[in-house]
Amino acid sequence: MPATPSYWPSVVTRAFTDSLLAFGTTPHLLLLAALGAVVTASLVLRFRGWKEFKEHLIANILIAFSGAFATWLLVFAWIFIHLPSKTLSEANHNLDIAIVEKRQLSSALEQAKAQIAELTRQVQSLKQSEQRESPNSLRQRTIRLVSELNIFWSRRPTPTGQKIQNPSSDEERQRNAAWDSYWRDTTAAYTNADFRERILGIVREYKSKGIDTGYLEQGAEQPDRLIGAGAFGGYALSGCGQYMNDLCQLRELAYHVDGNDQGIILGSQSQTRP
Repeated sequence: MPATPSYWPSVVTRAFTDSLLAFGTTPHLLLLAALGAVVTASLVLRFRGWKEFKEHLIANILIAFSGAFATWLLVFAWIFIHLPSKTLSEANHNLDIAIVEKRQLSSALEQAKAQIAELTRQVQSLKQSEQRESPNSLRQRTIRLVSELNIFWSRRPTPTGQKIQNPSSDEERQRNAAWDSYWRDTTAAYTNADFRERILGIVREYKSKGIDTGYLEQGAEQPDRLIGAGAFGGYALSGCGQYMNDLCQLRELAYHVDGNDQGIILGSQSQTRP
């Protein structure tokens, strides 16, 4: 490649700067300059004699320092001669670094593109899955059942107090009668809504997919246990973070299947069961 008009001036400028810096950073070059001055002074003294050397002291001192200047010129010339090859080597080294960095950047960019493509594919898959989800999917049926149970019990608040054993007054007997009437009517409504059978059916579907259902199945199998009743943990869903009643646990199961009723394994790497 032909040199630009500013190439050689820049080489001279750098050679000049590097030669001065060399004396400031390399002690033996300073010693060499001092030696040059001493040698020059010795030669002047030898050829002119001590008397003449003293008579023209300033001129002779300048001549002696010209030896140090000559030393600098030698250093400058050496740097100037070798600078083009040094500059080329530095340029090649910088080019190699740039090539490596470019390859690394290209590799990182390709990885980022691959990750974006994979995330895009997953998002599209989730969107398609949601669009295809049947209203009768397992998780939809689970959420509806939990909602029905929540409404059922919210409309039937448990009477305050407890049934009194061996009532001795008319008030206590009336209180027990109201208690018995409440549970009789509520149990009949619970049975007519087929809650027990529906809960058992849904819980067993999750269990068949290898999803842990805890004690929900055993609880629902008990004929006297009404899931959601205040006596059995209640129906509130707002405090599931502090206390997981039966309805909280039932609703939690809905997060362990996708829209196609495939079980989801929750862990360090979430995945869907085949």
